[in-house]
Amino acid sequence: MNYNAEIPIYLQVIHDLKKKMIQGKILPGEKLPSNRELAVLYKINQNTAARIYREMETHGYCYTKRGIGTFVMEEETMFETIKKEMADELGISEDAEFIVGGADTQIALKSVGMGVGDVAVVSGTTSPVATITDYKYYDKQERCWTDSNLGGETYQVETNPGVTGLNYQKMKAFLFPDASYEEMEEEMAKQTEYLCTASFSSLYFSEKRSLKKGGFVMKAPFETTMKPIHLIWAVVADIACSIYVQYRSLCEMTGHEKDYILGCAGGFQSKMLCQHLADLTGKKLVIREGFSQASINGCLRICNAYYGIDSETESEQAATIYTPKEDSLIQEYYKEWLKNREMLNP
Repeated sequence: MNYNAEIPIYLQVIHDLKKKMIQGKILPGEKLPSNRELAVLYKINQNTAARIYREMETHGYCYTKRGIGTFVMEEETMFETIKKEMADELGISEDAEFIVGGADTQIALKSVGMGVGDVAVVSGTTSPVATITDYKYYDKQERCWTDSNLGGETYQVETNPGVTGLNYQKMKAFLFPDASYEEMEEEMAKQTEYLCTASFSSLYFSEKRSLKKGGFVMKAPFETTMKPIHLIWAVVADIACSIYVQYRSLCEMTGHEKDYILGCAGGFQSKMLCQHLADLTGKKLVIREGFSQASINGCLRICNAYYGIDSETESEQAATIYTPKEDSLIQEYYKEWLKNREMLNP
């Protein structure tokens, strides 16, 4: 248990024990650990453990049988009291309903209405690439994660290039602190050549290793025509290429017969990234309305389903579709990028 230095430890342990009572992990009438066992369990001294039980007994949460031990009170009213106390602490109604969702990527994928055989990219701080299967996929080379999809009827198979969008944010703050993303996008769209490659993504997922070295690779001597916009263009291209590598790896494992990829999360606010990904994969990239708030929209769909409220169907959602182009600059860049990344991380 991680303790908050600003709150007395004994109060934090009491709160944790009360939480376990509400969760059903500690039952009415159950014998609690001895002072010594509690001290070991929470890494506290026995005097603190004894104080915890005294405080809990004073408030009617437990009672002590001399020579036998300390037991949880059995009255239902005590549990209702604890619920009200915790609800007051959180500032919510004690009758509030809690709906179980899932991990952030699972929730985000829910927002795009993925079905079996679909592939989606959730481009944010990192950029998971995932598909849904109707069977439990296991890769002998361990190139992916396989989790139960929300609902448990299907499975989610996922790969990840590691840190992506965060690199873009940091490089933007360094190179263009006063410019908007829209202004950068406008300038990047004018580029007809690349003068360097960037390598900042952090995972070589299919080989189960992280990438320890990165940076910009360019010709020597320094190009006199090099400008900051060439560097930031290369960073966005690095994100696209890193996602593409993971997409190819996923296709080798599960295949992808559909002619489109779904995209969501804040990274796809970059129109350049969207077009790059369409060009590299040769698939249409479908970005649906509300994509930048994918996790919130996914939670909304889950809550609506719980309460029997119809959510807007995918066919009813407005979408922007990026169609792949042939002989684009990113396709030329990818070959050089791959070679340079291997050079940096042999």
